[in-house]
Amino acid sequence: MQVEMDREVADINVGQISNKTNGLKNCLTQNKEIFQVIYDVKNEQKEFYKKTREQLNELLEKVDQLMIPENSYWKVSSKTCKIQLPILGIYPDGIAFQKAFEAMLEQEKPGYIEKHGPQWMHIYEGRIKPLCNDIIKSQCCDKVKDICATMFDIFGEDWLVRINTTASADDIYSFKQSCKTKKACECLFKTDEEGNLLYIQAIKNKAWGKKKTSEKDTAFTLAVCETVLNPKHPKISIGDNSLQNRYNIYLDCLSNSKEITANTTKQIRLMELCKENDSDTSSNNSGDSESNYDQELEDNQELGDNQELENNYNHDSNQKLDS
Repeated sequence: MQVEMDREVADINVGQISNKTNGLKNCLTQNKEIFQVIYDVKNEQKEFYKKTREQLNELLEKVDQLMIPENSYWKVSSKTCKIQLPILGIYPDGIAFQKAFEAMLEQEKPGYIEKHGPQWMHIYEGRIKPLCNDIIKSQCCDKVKDICATMFDIFGEDWLVRINTTASADDIYSFKQSCKTKKACECLFKTDEEGNLLYIQAIKNKAWGKKKTSEKDTAFTLAVCETVLNPKHPKISIGDNSLQNRYNIYLDCLSNSKEITANTTKQIRLMELCKENDSDTSSNNSGDSESNYDQELEDNQELGDNQELENNYNHDSNQKLDS
């Protein structure tokens, strides 16, 4: 009897244990599925976060390049201008300058341009080119100041009264109409037997401060001096368009061995006077003023009024250039 009871109890315990084991198995199976789902979700999140971080880093890099050009491009732009402007001229060709910049950038940051692919042109046109233009304009202004200062030094105080852009309108008018200024303007176009512009050559050699100068340097120097001294140009301030228009004409003359005279830029001066007066009547009067001044130039040359100035230049400028 006792044995049977023990067996019944044992059977009950085995059954309970079996039920618990089956329940545990079912629970583990369910948990395994839950764990697998959690594991898969975590893996998907990691992959999503990884791709998001990569894309965010790319965007941050591009934003940094576009929003802070001073840090990314200023040094390369300055270095390119410093090296290339003496070679390409104060008004460099756009394509030639871009190639020079890209070569410099490739040295500083290899693979940078290739990395950006088609976006590179947008970066250059939108951010780098304006930055380079500002640097070029600044260097152009500095060179204008150097040339003007040298021009007054070469002629000397006794032969050309100094004046600056802050002078009053009356002072500028008096300067432009003075005999000294007119004679100095005539001297700009005097040449030697080989056709070299004597005064411009002396001014250029001192102002540019380099052993070998180019026709571009000569054209720029002449454009600056003529703008300041020409009595038919009512201002002494040098505008970008006015200066570059003269530069282009003088460079064409020098490159093609054309004669350069006081009338070489006559058409430009007439256009400037027409814009200044803004009327046909004023334009006609400006044309008469041109003719009167041209005749005055011829009369002065015939009378030899410049001989004393030339002697002073030959003596004083040689001393100053040697020093």
